[in-house]
Amino acid sequence: MNLKKKVLAAVLAGGVLFSTGDVLADNASDSLMKFKEAYLAEVTDNRNFRVNADLFSPSYRAELNGNSFILRDATMRMSGQINWEFTNPSDNQVTNENIPYYIEQNGNTMTMYVQRNGSWSRFTLPAIPVGVANAIKTTDVTTLQQNMEAVKSVDILKDDDNQRIMNVTLDGKKLAELVQNYNSDSSDKDFLAHIVDALQNTDVTCAWTVNKKDWSTVTANFDLTKLLQAYGKDYLDDAAKGEIVLSQSDRAFYEVIGYYSELHFVATSYKDPSGQQIAQPQGASSARNNANVFADLVQKISQTKR
Repeated sequence: MNLKKKVLAAVLAGGVLFSTGDVLADNASDSLMKFKEAYLAEVTDNRNFRVNADLFSPSYRAELNGNSFILRDATMRMSGQINWEFTNPSDNQVTNENIPYYIEQNGNTMTMYVQRNGSWSRFTLPAIPVGVANAIKTTDVTTLQQNMEAVKSVDILKDDDNQRIMNVTLDGKKLAELVQNYNSDSSDKDFLAHIVDALQNTDVTCAWTVNKKDWSTVTANFDLTKLLQAYGKDYLDDAAKGEIVLSQSDRAFYEVIGYYSELHFVATSYKDPSGQQIAQPQGASSARNNANVFADLVQKISQTKR
């Protein structure tokens, strides 16, 4: 099984959603106008984020933690570890593994490096976050307009001199259009098609906290469970229609993803007084190409309790 179509698919989707904004309607509500103010004013300088993506079901948990550094030109570096835990359904034995990783993005290329069993592997990822990073940095009015049209509604939870806290509902159909626009040249058409199908029928919620002193993001907290489950069910639906053929293991995997798994994504901004960029770990430069580096973990997910 290919990791980029499964384990990381929903995690990457969290990056996609982070780029969106609000509706530019003439009769926009006060809440939407406040969201617009925060989105258009957000800083476009270099920035640091701590990220957490938590993918889990009753039998497994894959928690990705790390620090990310995004430059003005949309170049990105991310480094951290994936904490993996699996409970064997046959004997309830628990296994754990801490997996160092490093991600770098340049132009239209994103590469993930993973260290397992003392050696590094690497593979390319879909270009979804590449377009998103550019969207975050953009000052282009047309792009900003397109991004802001993806917001369906906004609830203001707190608004004082220091912070504005908002619950945002993102329109899945609009997000699907953005994903397609950002990835018109993507070589991974299969992954893209299933993500777009999942988004077409799924709105996404985000809790966004903004520092009003400089209009920077404090935290962005996404519940991506519905999107993740729609992604898994889309494969099962295509199989039921006879459009694709799934092995027994693949079918079990998508059933776990589609019905029993949850995904949450949080990005928290922080200041790095040293100003140092995240560097590639020692030894990663000699990594071998291996898109199936997580095949054994994907196999275990298909065995999860249901």
